[in-house]
Parts: sequence; C-alpha cells; structure tokens
Amino acid sequence: MSWQDELQQLDTALAGGQISADEYRQRRDRLMAQATGQAAPSAPQQQTPSETTQYIAPVQHQQMQQQQPQQPQQPQQPQPQQPEYPQYSQQQAPQQQPADQATERTQAVGGGAGAERTQIVGGNGGQNGGDNAERTQIVPSSDNPDQTQRVASPPSGFPAQQPQAAMPQSSWPPHPQHQPEQPMPATTETPPWGGDDQLPPEFGAPSWPRQGPEVFDESGGGGGKGKLVAIIAAVVLLLGGAGAAVYFLAIKKDDTPEQTQPNNPSQQPTQPSPPPGPPPRKYPEGPFVELPAKEVLNKTVLIDEAVRTESPTKAEAAILQNNGVGRVASYITEEPTLLRRGIWAFFMSEGRDPKAALTAMDQFYGQNGHKLVPGSAPGVLVREAIATEPGKDSSRRAHFVTTTGTPTPAVVRVEVYGPDPAAIDAAFQQLLTQVLGQYPPVP
Repeated sequence: MSWQDELQQLDTALAGGQISADEYRQRRDRLMAQATGQAAPSAPQQQTPSETTQYIAPVQHQQMQQQQPQQPQQPQQPQPQQPEYPQYSQQQAPQQQPADQATERTQAVGGGAGAERTQIVGGNGGQNGGDNAERTQIVPSSDNPDQTQRVASPPSGFPAQQPQAAMPQSSWPPHPQHQPEQPMPATTETPPWGGDDQLPPEFGAPSWPRQGPEVFDESGGGGGKGKLVAIIAAVVLLLGGAGAAVYFLAIKKDDTPEQTQPNNPSQQPTQPSPPPGPPPRKYPEGPFVELPAKEVLNKTVLIDEAVRTESPTKAEAAILQNNGVGRVASYITEEPTLLRRGIWAFFMSEGRDPKAALTAMDQFYGQNGHKLVPGSAPGVLVREAIATEPGKDSSRRAHFVTTTGTPTPAVVRVEVYGPDPAAIDAAFQQLLTQVLGQYPPVP
C-alpha cells in the first residue's frame, strides 16, 4: 500500500470521527516524513469513484519567490452545484506568522451520505524547525463523494493573500461541529399565463409576433387597407363639411350681416325712414324762386360768355361788363299762352358797386321807352312797356340790389312779358311779391 492510500485512509478516518485530531497529526507526520524524499507525481492519481486525492510537493523558498507573481495560491475548487458554506477566519493562516514557521491547514468537506471532502495544507518543517501548528476544518457536503487535496506550504509560508485576520491557534476547537446547510426550496412561482411551465396561449399563432400597423392587414388581400382608407376619408369629409358649415353660418354671418338681411326682413328691426329731403333745385344758386310752367332757360355763365352769347342782349351784356358784373344767372319759364316769367341775377365782382350797375340798367330801359311805374317799394325800380301794334309783346320789369342768398351783392331783375297786358300785370305783381319776400332789397 502506498503512502497516498494510507493518507487517504487516515483522512477518511478523521472525517468519520474514528480518530482524534492529535492522533491524525501524529500518523500524518509519519507518513509525510516517509514521503518527503519521493518525487511528486506529474498528474493526480486516479482514485476510486468515491474519493479523489491530489498531492502537491513542497517547493524551495527561492523557487517560490521567483514564481510567486505568476503562480498564485490554488483556491479550493467547489463543485458547481454545491451550496456555499461560510468560512471561518481560523481556516486562514495568520498574516503575522513568521516565514520559518511551518504550518498545515486541513479542510474536510463532507459529501452526501457520510462522505467528506478534506483539504490538507502542509508546511515545510525542514529549515528552521519552527512550530508545526495545525488547523483542521470539516465542512459537510451534500452530494459529492470525498475529495482530498493536499497542498504543501513553501518554506517561507504562503504569500499574505488572506484578507481576514486569524484567531490564535490555541483557540481552535479540536472537534468543530458543523451543521449541514439546508438546500433552498425550489420556487413555485408560476408565469402569468399559467403553471406547469406552459407558454402563452398565443405562442406560435400568426398573431403572436405581430404588432404595430401591420395588425390591421388581413392575410387575404388588401380589404383591410381599403376599409381603413375609406374610414379615414369619411372622417376627413365630415370634418371638412362641419368646418365649412360653421364658417358660413357663424363667421361669415358676422363679417357680412348685410348679405343676409334681405333674406329675413321680418327678423331685422324696422328702421325709421329718414324724413324726405327738399326736392331737387330746379333753378340756379342765388336769389331765385321756383317758377310755374315750362322751363325754357336755366344757366349761369361768366360775363365774357354772356357777352359772347348776347345774354340777356348784346347791349345789356356790354353795360353789365362795364359796370363790374362778373357772372350772369338766368331762369325763365313759358306758359301755353306764351306768357313768360323770368328772374335774372347779375353778381358783382369783388369790390365793385352794385348801385352803379343798377342805375345803368334802369337808364337803359328808360331810354328805350319803358315808363317808370310809381308807388314801388323802396329800392325797387319798376318800368313797363305797352305794345301799340298787334302781335307785339307788352312787358313789366323791376330791378333792385340784394345781398341775401348770394355770395356777393347782386342786381336782381324780375320780369313778365307776353301778348296779354292784363295777364302780364297780374303775374308780375304775384312774382315780385314772392321774390321780395325771400330776398329783400337794399334801400
């Protein structure tokens, strides 16, 4: 039997509680002393199906210093499915341990059905004969068979890679008791669509991967798109019609109310009709009144035009121009009996004396056979001419100066002439009274 088999049996006995820790250390030291001269195997020795042992021979202190940056300490390789157990600070070598102190660390990990996994880290006690302290830990495992791994410590000890501080060696209990950790119960949560690991009801159906606008498409053709386009077009038409109705019924009505007023005359308030204005003027501006009968002359011209057209006559136009008249206005009507009524206004130019024009016109008629009629109103000169031959017209004229109803002073003539002397007298008296009442003469 080789020393590895004996060491394995020794580890099994320690894990099973058949021997104490002191006896285990004594027997192990003897085996290590026998095996120090032997070369380490190049590969781990195959063990029985229930056990696996790996031995790493101690190396020299110089070699460890050269290989320390490239070869870190081999950590424990737990099985992937084993639950992790808490490690105690007593398992690690204290950082304050001197380099010449040879130590050993033994870890036994229990497996299922009484099996254990033991890890022994041996120190080198050949150089300084330091203290051969030992630490042993047994951790139960649940599934794997026993696995033993022996790691020999270099003469100077392992590098200070342990982050935890160790307790004094004397405080380590000889037989620590560890309770196996219970495995975590399997979760029984079920997915939202049901239990027994079932997939959603829609999984695998054609509608499962579809999302977005393509869900509106039917697999049989373009009917779905046609319906969607028709619906959108109908909505747009309805909105457009509603907007147009609101615009024409509300907004357009407010903008142009006069357009809808003739359609509903009964709904509009009745506005009072404005009072009728004066009838259109039939005579020129100035001291004129409306004359009965048919109009035969109605105009206003400048004095030069009056002279050119011989209005009233060639001789009279020359007299008016010589006495400062600037404009000439005339209004004459004629009855069927050939009776004519007429009013003339000779507007004086700025700064000219109307009295001089009045005297010149009265003398002109006096020189041509018109007799002065006495008893006239102050400032009014009346003359008449009676025809002595058949077919000749008789006439009666009055001249006076007024400033009423004119922009400048004017010489006014009121005349009536025709074939019947009696009719002439009556018509003249009536017309002169009407004109003097609206435009009184200047005395």
